[in-house]
Order: sequence, then structure tokens, then C-alpha cells
Amino acid sequence: RILRENVECFIMNFLRFIIIFSLICLSNNVHGQQRTREQSTPTNYDDLEKKLRDIESKLSNLLQKIESVDHNKEGTLTQINSISSESNSSRDEVQTGWDLRMLRELALKNSPEILLKKAELRIDQKDIPIIKLERMPSLKGKISFDDYEKISQLETYSEPEPYNSFSYGIEGRWVLYNGHKNRKEINTAKHEVTRAELALQLEEQKVIKNLTSHFFNALSAQTQSDFLPKIELVSKEKLSIYNKKLKSGIVDSMFLNDSIRDLENIRAQILNSSHALELAKSEIGFIFNADDSFWFKYKKLIIPSDFKVKSNFDSENSTSSTLGQVGIKIAKSKYDEIETGYSPVLELIGSVGHRSRNKIGFDNTGQELTLGMSLTLPITDRFITRRKLERAQEEMKKAEYEKLRLVTRQKNEFKSEFLRLKQTKRNLEFQKEMLGFQKKRLTDMMTASARGIYDRSNILMEEEKLLQREMYVELTRISYIKQKYQLDLIE
Repeated sequence: RILRENVECFIMNFLRFIIIFSLICLSNNVHGQQRTREQSTPTNYDDLEKKLRDIESKLSNLLQKIESVDHNKEGTLTQINSISSESNSSRDEVQTGWDLRMLRELALKNSPEILLKKAELRIDQKDIPIIKLERMPSLKGKISFDDYEKISQLETYSEPEPYNSFSYGIEGRWVLYNGHKNRKEINTAKHEVTRAELALQLEEQKVIKNLTSHFFNALSAQTQSDFLPKIELVSKEKLSIYNKKLKSGIVDSMFLNDSIRDLENIRAQILNSSHALELAKSEIGFIFNADDSFWFKYKKLIIPSDFKVKSNFDSENSTSSTLGQVGIKIAKSKYDEIETGYSPVLELIGSVGHRSRNKIGFDNTGQELTLGMSLTLPITDRFITRRKLERAQEEMKKAEYEKLRLVTRQKNEFKSEFLRLKQTKRNLEFQKEMLGFQKKRLTDMMTASARGIYDRSNILMEEEKLLQREMYVELTRISYIKQKYQLDLIE
């Protein structure tokens, strides 16, 4: 671009040089012809002066065209440069601003609440292989030393001499039947994993909803921080005009005092918006465990894009309904678990080892091998099992009430958020309508001011109101988008 401008400048200077040189040559020729004609024959001076004026006018027009071309090219280049700089700045803002999606990813990865739910999910997942291993036979190594001296003193008829015994070996047990308790425990563990997954989803929705609320609060504070300094400048100019009018005796001090209070109110709003922005950033940083230095990277927050929100909600297929139904399944599965207390327990038992008396032996003598079956029937445990089943039935009723509570709460939450969305939409339309009225009022007042009806202070007052209306429209639009995002999180 710089090379092109240099070439164009060189060409223009060269053309100017050619034109000036041609003008000088032409002037010399005209004067030479004039001298020749004066020496030879009489000349008509009027015609000659007319031709010279025509030549000079044409040359001046040509120079003006050249200068206008230069000016237009410079203006075009300036406009192109300004457009490119604006596009680059907007692109940099998109690339370097805080985006809601970026903060969502950080929250999902680093939120302590979500990390806690993920840990609980992993714990529940570890229970399933543990319960499956209980199906396998259990083997235990055993080493014992028994002293029968006291027993022999009491029972001399069987063992007149005191003795001790040493034994070691391996004992094994394998539960063949216990009412399929192990299978029901696995079923309960799977339902527990499903409930942990759904609880993780609800916790993610809760964290993202909290993050979205604080993010849009920060956007509102940022918007106020952008508009209020502009309003302050207009209010300062209006105050200076009132000061001049007060000195001239046109207005009294009441207008000045009102203007001072308005300016102080605007400055207080600037301080409050700055504090609200810092507070919202602090709350966002707390969500995904970030410190204050996290916000030094970017300065601005980017307003998320608008989208079409859903208008209906299927409560039966919602996450809360699924979570409540899983709770009912867990209660029923635990009931089936407890019901196995009525069943007999059939076990296969066996042992392999060595037993010796009054010595520690490892020889072939004294080797023992046992193999058998054990059947255990509950007698008094049946009464305990019955009480446990009664308690499990109450747990099932509680799970049903919990499902109803979750579904009702989520349904009411969707209705409330949808009503807020409709109210915010109506408020946005109202603010846009008021902005249009304010623009028309300012235009009419400026037209009347040109005729001397209103002065500069009246125009500034309406410009201040126009900036306030623009700020209200932007704040309402941010609130409208916020309600859409909050409504979209209810699933």
C-alpha cells in the first residue's frame, strides 16, 4: 500500500511538472508569435487574450481535477484503513474477550461441587466389581496353637495328661444359594451408579446456571460502565451552561442544584457499577476456583448470541423425573435385598491342613482334608427381616414422594423462568418504543432549536435522556438473553 501511494504521488508530481512545462512553452510560443506578428503585420490583441484565458482556465480545471482525485483517494484510503482497523478491533475483541462458553468449560472442569460429584460417581462404580467378587469362593489361611492344660484338669476322664496342639491349613467357603442376594445387590449398585450420573448432571446444570446468572450480572455492570461516562460528559456540559446562565441571571440556582444532584447521582452509579462488576467477577472465579489474577488476561466480557428458546417442557422425561424414578428403583431393589433374609443359606465348605499334638510338625502324619456342605435356616432372624421390610416399604413411599417433589419443583421452575422471559420481552419492546419516542423528541427539539426556540441546555438534556434510554434498552436486551439461557438449562 505504501509503495502504491509513493508511485501515485510520483505520477501526480510528474504530471504537474509536464503541465507547468507545457504552459511555459506555450506561453513562450504565444509571446514569440506575438512579437513576430507585431513585426510583420498588425494583430488582433482581443483574440489573443481570449485564447490565453481559455488556456489558463483549462489548465486550472485540470489541476483542480488532479487535486480532487488525490483528495478522494486519500479519503478512500483513510476510510478503508478505518474500516479495517474497526474490523480488526472487533475481531480482536471476539478473540480476546471473556466468552460464556469458555467460562462454562472452565466451570465444568474445575468446579469443586462438580469434582465432588464425579468422585462420588467413581466410588459407586467401584462397588460393582467388589460385589461381583463376593460370588467367588472365599479362601483363608489359618495357623493356630491350642493349650489344653486347663481342659485336661476339668475333664480328666477323657484326657488325663495335659497337652497342646498345633495346626495350620487353608479353609474355603462357597455360597451356593442365599436367595440370589448377590445378584440383587449388583442390581442395586447399578441403580446407585445411574443415580450418581443423574446427580452429576443436575449439579452441572446448577453450577452452569449460577455461572450464567453472575456472568450476565457482570455484563449489565459492564454496560453501565460503558454508558454512564458518556452521560456524565453530557451532564457536565449541561452544568457548565447552567453556570453561565446563572451568572447572567437567566436562570435561578434551582436548575443548577438539580443539575449538580443529577451529576452526583451519575457518579454514584458509576462507582456502583464498577463495584458490581468486580463482585460478579469474584463470584464467577469462586465457581471454578480462580483467583483475581485470572481476569487480568482480558478486559471485556462478550455478550452471548441470541437464539430461539423452547416453549414447552416434558416433565415426565426430564432429568428430575428420571432421578426420582431411579430412587424408586433403588428402594425396591433394597427391599428385594432384605427379603432374601427369609431364604436359607447353602454353603460348600472345605479345609486342607496339618494337625499335631505336643509338637510343631510338618511331616506327612497329621494331614487333614475335610469337605462338606452347610445349610443355615433363619429362625429368629425372620422377625428382624420382617421389621426391615416394613422400613423398606416406607423408603419406597419416600422415594415416590421425592420424585413428585423433584418433578413439581422443576415444572414450577420452568414456568417461572418462562414467565420472566415473557415479561422481559415485553419490557424490551417497551424500552425500544420509548427509545424511538426519545429520538423523535430530540430531532424535533433540534429542529426547533435551529429556529431559536430552544437553547443548547435543552438539547443536552434530551441527549442525556437518549443515552439513558439506549442504556436501558441494552440492559433489558442482556436480561432477555439471560432468561433464555436460564430457561434452556432446565431439562
